Amino acid sequence: FRNDGIGDLIVSTPLINEIKKNDPYSKIYLITSERNDEFAEFLLNNIVDYKFKLNSKPTLIEMIRLFFKLMKVSFEYTIVLKPKNYNYWLAYFLFPEVKLGVQIVSDYKKSIKYRPSIFFSKILLKNYERIDYSDNYSKDTNIHHFQHYLNIFNKFISNKPIKSNEIYRYYKPTFKDEFIHISEYFSNNRITLLHLDEKWERISWNTDNYINLIIKIKEKTDNTLIITEGIKSTHINNDIMNYLGLRSTAVEKMNKSELIDDVYYIQTPSIKLITYLVFLSNLIVEPHGSLTHISSMFNKKTIDLIYPEYVDYLKKWKPYTDK
Repeated sequence: FRNDGIGDLIVSTPLINEIKKNDPYSKIYLITSERNDEFAEFLLNNIVDYKFKLNSKPTLIEMIRLFFKLMKVSFEYTIVLKPKNYNYWLAYFLFPEVKLGVQIVSDYKKSIKYRPSIFFSKILLKNYERIDYSDNYSKDTNIHHFQHYLNIFNKFISNKPIKSNEIYRYYKPTFKDEFIHISEYFSNNRITLLHLDEKWERISWNTDNYINLIIKIKEKTDNTLIITEGIKSTHINNDIMNYLGLRSTAVEKMNKSELIDDVYYIQTPSIKLITYLVFLSNLIVEPHGSLTHISSMFNKKTIDLIYPEYVDYLKKWKPYTDK
């Protein structure tokens, strides 16, 4: 059960890979969410055998439908990595031989310690792993997460512990040849990726601030600059497109600025295209979110912008990178 965010799926990928490596003939069923389903499609393309969606706050009907789909399978393990009561109950009533789970606890939000899901996880799961961030702020979060996940599974199978510096070998998304035109276009270029999604609306910047940011990035890096937007266009994106001299753009296409050299704009890119652009880039500038973890996945140099009111999130979900 990993039916939450993209970053959550990323830190769980090593565990999923290790399960398949330990038993290549095993069939892995992954429960995703609307948010990370597309990402799972290409990140775990050759690892996961079956995939089902179950979003947060599912209705009783949605849970029953999923249950009847899964009850036809005889599960040896169910692993709950999204600590929600509905996941615990589904895992319990599928009657696997072993029920495993993780519960995240943090002192910076003390109320988390008293969530009902902790109570249910202790009752319904055979094994329960407590992740406490209160004294681990100096550790790399991705390593901390997946090592806990592996600790749970290793209590039931014989498996060689994974070293922290091996994390990157797990992340090999399958892009096939669909973006070959982009890779050939920028084969000799150093690239900076500036991601302007809707999170930027939380700060009180005007158009001039964004223009100055673009100018500074170009001055400081001298890289090709690719600007992307999020799942929906905002007034910020429209202002930037006007500044770049782009009256109209083609979705998911490289739209070259008519006014500034070596600057490109991509409107409403898919998560797969965004991931590929991160893979190609040398520097990523983005507001804290999914791209933080995608950048960490490829060990990319990242400028991760944290809003003052979310500074505690840096303690829990900081980028994993040595750059």
